[in-house]
Parts: sequence; structure tokens; C-alpha cells
Amino acid sequence: MRILYIGDFHQASGPSYVDVALKSHFQESTEHSYKFWQIEKKVTLSFIREAVNADVFHVSGVSTLGFIAMLLGRMLDKLCTLTVHGSLTEESRYRSVSNWRRFLERRLIQCAHITFPVSSLLADKLGMKKECVIPNGIDTFKFSEKEKHPFDIGIIGGGRRQKRHPEVCNAIEYVIQQSGLDIQVHLFGEKGEDSEALHHFSFVHD
Repeated sequence: MRILYIGDFHQASGPSYVDVALKSHFQESTEHSYKFWQIEKKVTLSFIREAVNADVFHVSGVSTLGFIAMLLGRMLDKLCTLTVHGSLTEESRYRSVSNWRRFLERRLIQCAHITFPVSSLLADKLGMKKECVIPNGIDTFKFSEKEKHPFDIGIIGGGRRQKRHPEVCNAIEYVIQQSGLDIQVHLFGEKGEDSEALHHFSFVHD
């Protein structure tokens, strides 16, 4: 089976870590043939040839190329699948999200034969009909290698603004002040807009 995978393989965001990990795994597989296309690429003759030859179109996340690929896949009567990492509609409640990206998200979900959301709650919120929930994985070694502490807390998502980790740390700071507990927070994930603010908390470590 020939699979055309459109995703972000540059490790610039949370979803891209998923794409990079899957690409590494699939490249070792001999069961199927995979072609990987970065989401920023334009539609070229080479891309169209790969699309015509593919049996399955898989799109990860929201992108214009992914939407074009999904439409092309439906026109060619191919199986189209989609990994849904989150909800732009929900994100738009606390940060600016363009109408175009929200439009793409809705249309991608409508076009996909099967969606792979990261939670059942997300599937329900987005009204998915044919889904297979696959929760985000965690590298447990990164947690187990830390020296254990009675009040260790792990937060995932790094300094990305949409995770709202400074607000979580403000709450933890309040608990520490009120209770005197020695709480330590371990931060996992990429740098982002809130990284500097998070490092102002003495109990945060990455």
C-alpha cells in the first residue's frame, strides 16, 4: 500500500513532534510505501504524480496543502485520513485564529473518511462521525530519569502561549505560599512565547 503523508517534519510545534516520530517509525517499515510532504510545500507536478500513485492520503493537522491533498484524494477516490491534534475553534476563544484556518479545519474533518483525534472529548466537540481516538504519547523515560520528589508536577507543552502555563504556575505559587509545600514543576516541550515568564518561577525546571 502506498501512503502519501502530509505533515510538519520540522519540529516547530507539538504536532510536528508526532509527525517526526511517525516518519522515523514508518521509514523503518517494509509493510507499506510512504511518501512524506512538508506542509509548506507548493503543489507541483511531482506532488500530483505522488497523489495519483497513492492508495491513501493522510493529512496531519491543518494546512492549505493538506486541504488541497484531501480534495484531490476525494476526487481520485482514495482513502483520506486526518490526524486532529486540537481544535482551532476552541483556541480562537483565547487567541487570534484566522477565519481561513478555522475554515480549513472544518472542511478537512468533513472530507476525511476517518479522523484520528487525540481524545474522545475533542471528537465530540468537533462532531466527528468516523473516528479512532489515539491519545498523544509521552516519553516516560524523561519522567523516570528525574530524581523523585514528593510534590513533583510535570506540565507538557513548553512555553507555548496557548498552554497557559504561567497561569498554572501562578496557582502553584499561591499554594506554596499558603501551605509551605516544597512543590517542584518540571516543564516538557519546546520554547515559546511564555518561556521567559515561566523561568521567573524558582520552582520551574526544564
